[in-house]
Amino acid sequence: MSQEVLADRAGLHRTHVSQIERGNANVALDTLVALAMALGVSEAQLLTEQDELPIPMKSGRKKALADSAGKLRRAKN
Repeated sequence: MSQEVLADRAGLHRTHVSQIERGNANVALDTLVALAMALGVSEAQLLTEQDELPIPMKSGRKKALADSAGKLRRAKN
């Protein structure tokens, strides 16, 4: 998902999403909630370290949340 799409879904400006992704902005609780809803994850998942996340199994395929350079995304394994 692009920053622009995420920002649109969360009701944020793209540059704010970019700053959050790079770790250059603090995130207010309402922003965290909006980002979680836009990503389809819980707020807790956005605050959990990658190695602490469970890896759900579905139909023989693994899907996990992956953290790459400070951003969370769905990874297809």
